[in-house]
Amino acid sequence: MDSDISLPGRERALPAPIEAAAGLRNGGLDAMLYGIAGLTGVERGLLSLGTGTPGAVVHARPGRSIAPGIRVFRDAARFMASDDGETTQLAVPGGGGSELAAAALARQLADATGRPAAAVVPGYGRQDALAELLGGAVLFAPMSRLRTALGTLGRQAVLQAASARMPGRRLQLADDAMTAPAAAALMALMGDAGRRLDLVVAHAQGVLALSAAFARLLREGRGTRAAQAQVLTLSAPTAFPPAVRWLRQVRGALDPLAILNAEREIAHEVLPFTGHHLNPGLPGHIDLARQVEALGGMAV
Repeated sequence: MDSDISLPGRERALPAPIEAAAGLRNGGLDAMLYGIAGLTGVERGLLSLGTGTPGAVVHARPGRSIAPGIRVFRDAARFMASDDGETTQLAVPGGGGSELAAAALARQLADATGRPAAAVVPGYGRQDALAELLGGAVLFAPMSRLRTALGTLGRQAVLQAASARMPGRRLQLADDAMTAPAAAALMALMGDAGRRLDLVVAHAQGVLALSAAFARLLREGRGTRAAQAQVLTLSAPTAFPPAVRWLRQVRGALDPLAILNAEREIAHEVLPFTGHHLNPGLPGHIDLARQVEALGGMAV
């Protein structure tokens, strides 16, 4: 198998036991959220037991066979060099953001459409490792939003003060949310001028990353082609730039995370008797194949 599976270790910002525990916790969370029934034992053996390298790209072919249909690339550049624009479907998982989540979601998307799919490995991030370890999706969501709002206000105040001292100069500060390796990989794939994207699927925290990537790329004039893709978001209704025309957002009626964290003014569909997870082995799962099928008549 022509794969790049020798993924390097990440620079650690927390004590190794805490980060290792967080990685194993996230891998277990992702196994529950996304399931592993669509992956063979050999394919699961290729994936990191913990979180994996943020910014890595997992590629999945549809179906299960003796030969592994999962390939893990260290970064977006290696994937793009190997793929040559053939893969037109992209996924962004949430949950613990592990390689397992990326592989399972990519395989589900590939099986739903009969075409290969790629997924970005988000990772849980250095600053959020302890929060992930504590399982604080509900507890930390309001804190995260408050921190983001205060950070935005702070950046605006800095810009206003600097602009007052240097009139006529156009100033801009980098968006901290889009400087992580996973965000860079997502922007590289979406901003690739030689790649046509037909469908982009994001779940939970992945929806927020996708929305931010679209906003940044379109602001830089590099996201016009990606904005023509059909976009399906699951479990986290979020504002997207108006240029993203073919957008469908859904959440489960029994999803407490989406209920607490969703931007309620954003138009979205509520799926009855459905929770937060995509694992078909558990009741109340989001049927990804059915949601993709519902996209059929959306674009013209």
